[in-house]
Amino acid sequence: MVISTPFVLASTSRSRILILKKIGLEFISIKHNCNESHYKKKFKRLKYSSKEVSLELSKIKAKSVSANLMNKLVVGSDTVIDYKGNIIDKVKTMKKAHQKIKKLSGKKHTIISSIAAYYNN
Repeated sequence: MVISTPFVLASTSRSRILILKKIGLEFISIKHNCNESHYKKKFKRLKYSSKEVSLELSKIKAKSVSANLMNKLVVGSDTVIDYKGNIIDKVKTMKKAHQKIKKLSGKKHTIISSIAAYYNN
């Protein structure tokens, strides 16, 4: 399926923007106001699976941007890494990145990506 109408990406992630531009999609990028760490803690208490966390975060991100727009398709997305049933959090430094890579190297882990779309919230 090809999207011929420009849409709104509920993200300012450089990697997401680059991927979408690389495949020729037209869109604008707007930062969502989803407090991911808050929701991840909440979903952990509720025993959500990693797949459920990724999908719910995608929905929250898209909905947070869509709430302020009319007649626009808004797409939210989220990616998590699941290791032994736990979500591996994003790292902020190169040192932490090396530690995470070392921890996961040669071990089975799953990368889960989800998208959600809202129109006229």
